[in-house]
Amino acid sequence: MSESLTSEAARYRRKLREVEAERDRLAAQVEQLQRGIVEGLLEVEVVGIDALSATGAELAALLDDNGLPDTHKVRQAAQDARAALGIPGPLYVPQEGRWTPLTPRRTFPDAFKEKR
Repeated sequence: MSESLTSEAARYRRKLREVEAERDRLAAQVEQLQRGIVEGLLEVEVVGIDALSATGAELAALLDDNGLPDTHKVRQAAQDARAALGIPGPLYVPQEGRWTPLTPRRTFPDAFKEKR
């Protein structure tokens, strides 16, 4: 009877180690996903995740109560990092995205015509 209890305890310990390993793997995967979302939000702010790390910002501090990255916290952390590290903000280009039709004054064949 003692032998069967020992083997049963060993089975439970083995199962426990497997479950703990799976839990750790899933926790790491969730952290990678969170980090990826934060990096995507930082692209808009023109700041990298390394800049946040350099200013002491932790990933956990950028998450909301549900464990999802909070846009406002990420934006604020990016602005703080830019200010602390002297990183310029996003450039403002007033005509960006607008199409201006270009009408050439001269065409290619016009270049070979005699000048008058």
